[in-house]
Amino acid sequence: MVTHSSPLWSPSFHPRRSSVRARSLLVAASAFLFLPLASCLGGADAGSASSASSAGGVAQATAGSGSVAAQNPLGGHGSTGAGGFNQQTIPIVSYPEDRWIRLEREIWFLDLDGTQRGVRDQLLSDGNGNVRLDLLQVWDDASGAWVAPDAAEVTNYLRESDWNVRHRELHLGREVALQSNYTWSSIGGISVAGRSTSGTLAENRYGMGDVALYHDDNDGGLLLAWSITDPTTGQTLVSLTTTVIELQPDLNGVSWPQDASQLVPYDAQQHIPLLGIRPVPPSYLPPGSYIEGTWLSTPVIAGAPSQYAHVQVCSDGLRSLLIVQYRDDTLGGTNLTLPVGIAVRLLEDWEVVVKGNRDVRVFSTQGTFPELDMELVAAGLVE
Repeated sequence: MVTHSSPLWSPSFHPRRSSVRARSLLVAASAFLFLPLASCLGGADAGSASSASSAGGVAQATAGSGSVAAQNPLGGHGSTGAGGFNQQTIPIVSYPEDRWIRLEREIWFLDLDGTQRGVRDQLLSDGNGNVRLDLLQVWDDASGAWVAPDAAEVTNYLRESDWNVRHRELHLGREVALQSNYTWSSIGGISVAGRSTSGTLAENRYGMGDVALYHDDNDGGLLLAWSITDPTTGQTLVSLTTTVIELQPDLNGVSWPQDASQLVPYDAQQHIPLLGIRPVPPSYLPPGSYIEGTWLSTPVIAGAPSQYAHVQVCSDGLRSLLIVQYRDDTLGGTNLTLPVGIAVRLLEDWEVVVKGNRDVRVFSTQGTFPELDMELVAAGLVE
C-alpha cells in the first residue's frame, strides 16, 4: 500500500531563495568535511555507545538529576524516573529505520543567511539494520521548481545514509534529558501521507528552540513528521514531512551503502598513537546536552577518503551534535586567540557546521543546535 501527503512547509510561504548558494553549499560542505565518519556512525553497536560514553563524557543540566539505566542513545526513552523532575507525558515513538518500509520525504530548512532550501529524498529500510537514503530532487530557486540533483549531491547524500537517518534526524534519547531539557504538551495532529497523527510539542527550557513531533499512535507511534522552530524569530528552521509511505516494499536488488569507516570504543592509550594527535575534550556543550559516546573511527575500505579520527556524539535528548578531531599534515599554525581557530562555517544540509584547526589537529562540529552554541563548542576545542 502506498499513501501520499503534502509537506508541512512549502516554498510558496518563503519568497527569499538563492539558487546558486543553495546548490553550491550541498557540494562544498560535503567536500570540505570528513564525511565518511558520518556515514559510519549508524553502524555502531548500540551498546558500544553507552559503554564508550565514560571516556570523557560531559553532562551539564542533566548531571545529578537521577540515575538512568543504560539505554540505546538513539532509541526511544524508557520508563526510568527523572529524579527530582516532575514526570511529564512524553510520547512513545518508533522510527522508520526499524521497519520494513519505503518512505518519500520533503525537507525544508533555513540557510545561515535566512534563505530557504528544500530537498526530497527516499528512505529504504529492511527492518534489519540496513538503510538507504537517495536524494531525489532539490529545490531550484531560479525556476521555482524541483529539479534533479547533480551526481556529487547524490553520492554524498547516499554516503551519509546511516548518519542522516539515525543521528541527524530527531530521536528521543535519555528520559532524564527529555524531562529536564523540555516541557511536553499535546498539540493538534495533522494528516501525513494519508494517516492521522498525534502532535506533541517539546518546548526547550533554555530558549534554544521548540520541537514539534507528529506520530501515528495507531502504528506504534511511527514518527512521520517534525519541525524545529527558531527561539527568537519563531521561524521554522527545519521541517521534515513524510509524503509517501509504502509498507513491505520489494527490496530485491537494492544496494545498501557500505560504510567507509568503522567505530570502536575510544581508548586513549591505544588510539592516540594511531591518531597522531591528542584530542581536546570539549570545554563547552549546549545547555542540557551530554556525550552519548566516544569512538575511534578506523578506515576499512582501501582507497576510501577516510582516516583515523576521534569522534564524539552528543545530545540533549532530541538534537544531536557531532564532534570530530583528526590530523592533517598539510596544515600549520597555532591559533591561540579565540575565535581565530574557527576557520570555516558552513551549513551541511540542515546542520550548522563549524570547523577549524590548531597546528595539524583539525576539529569540526556539526549539529542542529543554535549557531552561537555550535561556535562556542568549536571555540572550546582550539585550546
